[in-house]
Amino acid sequence: MKFKSLFTILFLIIFVCNVLPQSIYIYKHKDLNFGDVFIGYSKNILHFNYGAAKFSMHHNFLKKKDFLITFVLPEYLLNGKNYLPIKFDRQNAAWSFRDRRRNRRRFNPNNPLIIRGVKQNRSIFIWLGGKIYAKNNLLPGTYKGTIILTVEFL
Repeated sequence: MKFKSLFTILFLIIFVCNVLPQSIYIYKHKDLNFGDVFIGYSKNILHFNYGAAKFSMHHNFLKKKDFLITFVLPEYLLNGKNYLPIKFDRQNAAWSFRDRRRNRRRFNPNNPLIIRGVKQNRSIFIWLGGKIYAKNNLLPGTYKGTIILTVEFL
């Protein structure tokens, strides 16, 4: 009887420890926003511009962790059947351990980003802009796209 009770308690402790802790916390602070765009007009939002998307993340493990960060980026912004080409490159994306413009590290969001040795509860900030090319035959309206950010441990 005594042995059975001890086994049940140990099982519950192991089960609770594996289920309850969340390991990565990700926050979206701001969407990528080009504002008003006029027909025949192109716009480039750099990582430090006001319209750039902003994300942050951290983990709560005791040991340092390596992060693998990937994006799924749209080729076009859509408005029904109408589309507006969008591009992303190294000038449009940056990351830092601090939420400020100085000392950001640029990266190409089309390729995986690896950040090594991130300490517990140390925030990583990511900014993402883009380039749009509005053709002369672009129809007016609201054009939208979806950006998928994936964060995992290596």
